[in-house]
Amino acid sequence: MKKIVFIVLLLLIIPVCINAAQPNAGEARSRGFRVTPRNTEELNQAIEMRKQNFQKERAGMEEEKSLMYENQNKIRSGAQNLMIMENMIGKNGPETSRVAGDINLSSEKTLKLESEFKNRSKVKKFFFGHKKDIVDTFSEEISQRDKNISKLRELYEDLESSEEVKAIFLKQLENIEEEQGRIEEYFQNETKRKGILTWFANIFK
Repeated sequence: MKKIVFIVLLLLIIPVCINAAQPNAGEARSRGFRVTPRNTEELNQAIEMRKQNFQKERAGMEEEKSLMYENQNKIRSGAQNLMIMENMIGKNGPETSRVAGDINLSSEKTLKLESEFKNRSKVKKFFFGHKKDIVDTFSEEISQRDKNISKLRELYEDLESSEEVKAIFLKQLENIEEEQGRIEEYFQNETKRKGILTWFANIFK
């Protein structure tokens, strides 16, 4: 009987311990770049350090891949920089960090999707265009990120912080918006040219 009671208690305790040991979603998103700057000087130092780390990341990459990372790093760095500003922007800090975290995850996905586009052979693109599932996923990521960027813009308009912090926030947001515009244009240009066989098949539908 004692053995049965012990086993039951053990089964109840183990899941609780596992859940307590697991990081929450915000911690998982920010692992590897989370710092907590206490003032704008430390914030600017963290931003500059991130910039240098991204430059090191691109070292040795072939030119096309390096350029792709350089472009999309505007979103990655902007989102990550906004995440570490959570404690410097008043009541909107937690929501800003959450939305920026989603944008950061999205940038990881669109980096992979843009690479899929660029690595597709010219012959396949000429005859078949891009893979439909890749196109659909890419489109969904861009659309969802547009919504998150709009949310960040709303949060900025309602910011509770010093003018210096507001200026830093706005710079990160503008970098994100600039790269989002580039990748939307790139996606539209790549997908408006249908493969010749796809076009031919549509004639007889």
